[in-house]
Amino acid sequence: MTNKDEGLQLQQRADHDFVKRSIPGVIIFIIAWPIIAGSTGFYKTAPVLSFYFALLLIIPGILRLVHLFTTRFWYPKNPDSWRLTLAILALGHSAIWGIIFYITLTDARFESIQQAMLILLIAISCGATSSLIPKPRLTLAYITILMLPSFIAGFYDSTDAFLSPMLFGIWCYLLIIGHRYSEEYRRAFYTEYQLQQRQEELEKLTITDALTQLYNRSHFDTTLALQWQYGIRHQTDLSLLLIDLDHFKRVNDQYGHLVGDRCLRHAADIIKQTAKRSTDTIARYGGEEFAIILPNCSEQNAYALAESIREELARAPFTVDGVELNLTTSIGVACIVPNQTISSDKLIKNADIALYKAKDTGRNNVQLYQPSLDNLKRNTV
Repeated sequence: MTNKDEGLQLQQRADHDFVKRSIPGVIIFIIAWPIIAGSTGFYKTAPVLSFYFALLLIIPGILRLVHLFTTRFWYPKNPDSWRLTLAILALGHSAIWGIIFYITLTDARFESIQQAMLILLIAISCGATSSLIPKPRLTLAYITILMLPSFIAGFYDSTDAFLSPMLFGIWCYLLIIGHRYSEEYRRAFYTEYQLQQRQEELEKLTITDALTQLYNRSHFDTTLALQWQYGIRHQTDLSLLLIDLDHFKRVNDQYGHLVGDRCLRHAADIIKQTAKRSTDTIARYGGEEFAIILPNCSEQNAYALAESIREELARAPFTVDGVELNLTTSIGVACIVPNQTISSDKLIKNADIALYKAKDTGRNNVQLYQPSLDNLKRNTV
């Protein structure tokens, strides 16, 4: 995983965490003004102003909630436009609050609620610093826009001379705390991310054949059992290919096991390149044998895939020490619609019978299981 991938993961994680942390704050923003205006009786003194302030704060709040709650549909389709809308709505909402704070601190008509509004300003700024820190730049812009009008109000109003240095001190404190929170958030993310990557690597090791990087026999057995149950529920075809490299023992005997291992990896790569459906499971079945589980695949399509694999292996010789080794393969194909009266072992048995038929008929061919093959004598080595 590259640094670019890690950065993208961090950005996506921060976006979704920002959504979760924003929702409580937005709801508080919607109800904060009605609570202050109602509890202080200000709405009786200035009903028109109270009404317009409520509209100015509630409408952007509702728009932000709509944006946040549509994230699951919007974000996967166009994350850039989602982020742009997020920034516009959040900073716009902050600017409205900042202007309202400025008006309440400079207009004598709001004297009765100035103290409450100042407390609310500091509370919102502190809350935003801790809850919105997944996006530190946006958070910094948010609290700056929120506090700047009140800072200006204190700077120009001699009666509130204490206000500007106090707000500046709080802003600096929040900047330091926000930076610390941001670093802690990033460290926690990368620690969790690295642990997750290692966990995925360990899980991959438990289901992967170390030599060919295909799935191993254990994962094959697990997947076949799951696909068998799926086939029972949905009554769909389940096909299986058993692939055996012809006369592979001669390669090991003549050139050694290291060359034999390279030959197996060569064959595995060709099989992976040919069987491209994401739903198929390709596994090293054992020794020089491979298996492919093909869910929802008819016997005709399974047979066609087996022929393609045989042809690709035949036309792509394996080269060792300047010598080309022509690889051929025998493939057995079986297809069953699973049901409760039989087990998945039946599918394996049928594919195995077809594979022996392919060997008995000269190798380098594909055989489709037929009931008439059940009495085939397995005298092929």
